[in-house]
Amino acid sequence: VSQSRYGPTANSIIQPTCNNNFGTVNISGLPNGAWTLNAFPTCGGATISLSGTGNVVSMTGLLPSCGYNFQYIETATNCTSNLSNTVNVNAIPSSPNTPIVLNINQPNCPPGFTTGCVTLGNLPFSGSWFITATGPSTFTTSNQLGASYTICGLGVGTWTFTVTRVIDSCLSAAVQVNILNPTSPASPVVQQV
Repeated sequence: VSQSRYGPTANSIIQPTCNNNFGTVNISGLPNGAWTLNAFPTCGGATISLSGTGNVVSMTGLLPSCGYNFQYIETATNCTSNLSNTVNVNAIPSSPNTPIVLNINQPNCPPGFTTGCVTLGNLPFSGSWFITATGPSTFTTSNQLGASYTICGLGVGTWTFTVTRVIDSCLSAAVQVNILNPTSPASPVVQQV
């Protein structure tokens, strides 16, 4: 097998997320004709191979917490390229912490507040996030920052809240809150006239 002078170039990488546990790398610098592209892991494990044509390709299925070098074999000449630069695939990100309920303000009888408020804590300290509320209706907040957040306007019923981290779309476990119907106080009783 003869050796070529140039190797492929590993360009942008799509890192693993909570929803997709593998990395994807865009490779350029491939020959015009048919080729077989090999991805050699630096962490051990099996080589990933992909056959195709054209100068660019995306290679999927790269293991998290692993580095890869890429090399192609040109089908027409059986020439093998040099190795590419090393690409490192990140570890799978962890899910956000489950939010905790810091405070609940239950509805009052009119003319008071007829909907409830919930303050959630244990939210991500860094980066933006949003909360999805599911109950009598479903809605999401805008992107937020900070470790706590208060949601008002909650109707009577059972609500669940999850937190989604914006940077990697990782979703927390849910916390549940019950918003109760307000009860009127008992009518006064005349004890003596």
